[in-house]
Amino acid sequence: MEKTLEANAGQAWQKQGYREVYTGHPGLASHKWSHYLFIYDQILERELDAGKPLTVLEIGVQNGGSLEIWKKYLPPGTEIHGMDIHPKCLTLNFSPGIRFHPGSATDIDLVNRLFADTEFDIIIDDGSHFSADVISSFINLFKKLKPGGVYVVEDLHASYLKTHHGGLARAGSSVEFFKRFIDTLHFSYIDPDELSAVPDPTPFLSLYRQEIASIGFYDSICAIRKFSRPKDADFSTLLSGKIFQVVGDDRALHWEQNLDAINTAKALYAPPQEVPPPSASAAHTRTEALLSRGIEAFNLDCFEQASAIFSELLYRSPDDPLPAAWLAFTCARQGLDDGARDFIAHALRIAPERADLLAALGEILLGADRPEQAATYLQEAVSAQPDLWAAYPALARSLHLSGRGAEAVALLDGAVRVSSAAQAKIQHTLISILAERGDLAGFTRASLRFANAQNEFLLAARCLARFEPEGEQLLTIVEGVRHQIARLPSLPPAAPSLPRAQAPLRIAFLSSDLLNEAVTNKLGSLLRYLPAADFVIGLFINDPRINNKTGGNDACNACLLLADFTVLIADGSDSKVLTSIAQIAPDVLIDLDGPGPEERLAPFALAQVPCKLGWGEATLPPLVTESRGVAGELLGVQDELPCLTLPGLGEVIELPELPLGGRPAHPVFACLSPAIRVSAEGWQLFAAVLEAVPDSTLLINLKNLGVPATAFISEQFGQAGISPDRLRFVHAESSAALCELWREADLGLAPPVDAGELALPTGLWMGRPYLALRTALPWSRRPAAWLEALGAEQWIAETPADYVALAQQFMANRPATADPTLRARIKELKLNDPAAFAQGFADALRRLLQEQEEQA
Repeated sequence: MEKTLEANAGQAWQKQGYREVYTGHPGLASHKWSHYLFIYDQILERELDAGKPLTVLEIGVQNGGSLEIWKKYLPPGTEIHGMDIHPKCLTLNFSPGIRFHPGSATDIDLVNRLFADTEFDIIIDDGSHFSADVISSFINLFKKLKPGGVYVVEDLHASYLKTHHGGLARAGSSVEFFKRFIDTLHFSYIDPDELSAVPDPTPFLSLYRQEIASIGFYDSICAIRKFSRPKDADFSTLLSGKIFQVVGDDRALHWEQNLDAINTAKALYAPPQEVPPPSASAAHTRTEALLSRGIEAFNLDCFEQASAIFSELLYRSPDDPLPAAWLAFTCARQGLDDGARDFIAHALRIAPERADLLAALGEILLGADRPEQAATYLQEAVSAQPDLWAAYPALARSLHLSGRGAEAVALLDGAVRVSSAAQAKIQHTLISILAERGDLAGFTRASLRFANAQNEFLLAARCLARFEPEGEQLLTIVEGVRHQIARLPSLPPAAPSLPRAQAPLRIAFLSSDLLNEAVTNKLGSLLRYLPAADFVIGLFINDPRINNKTGGNDACNACLLLADFTVLIADGSDSKVLTSIAQIAPDVLIDLDGPGPEERLAPFALAQVPCKLGWGEATLPPLVTESRGVAGELLGVQDELPCLTLPGLGEVIELPELPLGGRPAHPVFACLSPAIRVSAEGWQLFAAVLEAVPDSTLLINLKNLGVPATAFISEQFGQAGISPDRLRFVHAESSAALCELWREADLGLAPPVDAGELALPTGLWMGRPYLALRTALPWSRRPAAWLEALGAEQWIAETPADYVALAQQFMANRPATADPTLRARIKELKLNDPAAFAQGFADALRRLLQEQEEQA
């Protein structure tokens, strides 16, 4: 309901002070503080001097007297609007030219409906004074303020009152909100790094920087004035005068040469009536600027403000599909499905050819963790425009996360064959999805298919070492990488070595994964137990997670503290790394990464070091011809590959003294090697085991994989007729967590080719026999070597059929308890003794260096 009375035409008006009008007012009551009677003359001086009709909105009508006073105080023809939620305000009788609107200014839909075609010269907030209401009203109404207009907030002292949810420096209070506009005025001078470092940065620092010309604070009043037109560029410094006696002459800044800058500034601050109306191109620019502001608000999760801006643009530009599309995106981010559907349909009615808008909505939903809804819009987009290749990665990922991984892979496998601007992203998404599914063979094939760089071939080599039965493709890659290394360009000569006196043996380790327990087991043992008088040990760390000796787990941090020197090389070029190596001048350089995508192979190959060793995950033929591998004597590879041969199995693992535990209630097999290390052939072998023992289940370690991997692995077993109910998926990474899980199993299953990682020794430590396939491949002998070392050769299978038969045989005579002799044998062989491991390493290294010296 509205009460509308037209202003009396021709009414005589003479400028008066607010005090005179207020104290001379006899009608409807108005409550004001005494100092307000003088402040308004300052705030509204420009409007009063112009003497032209204005449009005014006051929030908070109460008894109505304030609206009447504004009518008398401001120039003739001024239109006054008031808003209030109190129903009794509807009974007030106002003078002509005053309109009352029932409702709250915090209601964005009501504001947009009431004032769709109205902008105000002056807005006064004298409403509830609760901070949340003050802020919400400002966000809703500031866009309704005309260029050059002023927005006034009264009774700002309420921001400090607990009764109004306020307090000194209280987050969310209206005073704190408006204080941030001081930063807005100076936005272009703020260092971006400092801005990003501020916790919870206020969004309007950027959103309002083009609009706010000034902000003034008085006792209990704040006045924010808009520029007379948007500020599109920063202000310029000027120079006046022509005599330079103290500092140098910079005549380029003289004002006479910068008239455009002066005129631009003048237009920003001049009264609106003195600013020429914008041209069509300028209006278009303003629309684009407003759209940009809306997008900024959207990106900052200021959805209420974004909705208001996009709604205004939809009204201004009904033939432009973008405002409707952005309203759809805004609804989607807030979970308003009906609104998203309606607005995107509206956008497509305007521009039916814009399938990209459908795709964009799908990507918004995907980013909001709603993959099923995302897939619906993305599939519709691709169906409408099959060559919309940019949408394929998001569609595939939404299918993947909706449990339709096979469809996602098939989609990308077809799309990647087509040359397009999105091809690189399609390739990356395909590889990522295959990895997340735990499809080791598929991931490896795709990696090789798209590999261009050396690190990509090294990643493929690492994967092939886990499942390729004959090793032919792996050896081909090794040979190819060797050729690449041979063609490495000469790097700038390194700085000379730092002079050092007669010194102990200096060993430097290269590592890209110092959070890996297998790596820290080795390093920690050597750092703690190699005699400091005989060895200096340091680390070259190529791990961006490690910075200034922080950022690691306990084992990593212990290594960092114990090392004699630490060099962070993750951000360094190969040339800088070589320089660092030359300055340290190690006698032995040991690469702990190979083969792997993070391996710094070029510095390792080019460094001038007497002895180089590759001690990575797999015992492969050396990638750098003058280097050697590191392997335990019991692996039996020393006659096939150049190696530093360590005693026994050549490794150490520190294990918890947990009770072994009893027998599970029903037969339980366990493959606790990470699922990403098991190929489809491995799952098929395990499925055959489950088929042979019908009442058994299988424990599978996903490690850091998730639901998509569960689906993929279940598919592999389903193809063999094994129900997913017989699979139990767990997540374990550390040796301690693995030991706990082994207590729930009867028998460990080693994947056909993989070396077994931490799962192998932890299972044996917990007294669980372990099935393994014998292999001739040097990098796959570890499981059989462990079993032979512990006197458990009976669990080594010669063929897959033997593997299944041994599993069936074990479960047919399932022991009541775990086998304690396995742990006893591990202790007897000192495989959990870091001091013995360090001594064995020291002896083997001295022998090798002596042999090299004799050969030289």
